[in-house]
Amino acid sequence: MGDYLVHIVGGGPEEPKELNEFLGTKTLAHIMTDLTTTEEQQEAVDEAIDGAEAFLNSYLSSRYDVPVASPTKALKNATGSISVCNLYNRGRGAPQNVQDRCDMWKAWVKDVAMSKAHLIDAEPQPDPPEGGSVSQVEANTREMTRDKLNWW
Repeated sequence: MGDYLVHIVGGGPEEPKELNEFLGTKTLAHIMTDLTTTEEQQEAVDEAIDGAEAFLNSYLSSRYDVPVASPTKALKNATGSISVCNLYNRGRGAPQNVQDRCDMWKAWVKDVAMSKAHLIDAEPQPDPPEGGSVSQVEANTREMTRDKLNWW
């Protein structure tokens, strides 16, 4: 996937390395001490980011076209935090402060899905076309009124 964060573990000076910059190279290396090769590390990072993006997209898809074309800073931060939790949860689990931050971003994306929060600069899904799934009420005639319910 890689829609909101780039999947590069190391990277040269001209290569993007967002997760390293988000987390810090030393911390990232500490989380993945059990992985000895760059390929294993890259696979773990890919799985962590893909899982985070899938989680976010599952909520965002109720209001936005996903993947979001221009991810906001908040969306990148949410992706990064959830990716870090996913990396930690491969082994011994995330420290409490990391888990709290992850939970905060998960609550935020749920608020976005329920229109309590918004993605700034992201285009919401357009309204359904005429004759789509939204039905129009032409007249509001009351069929059941107190006068018509003389059943006793």
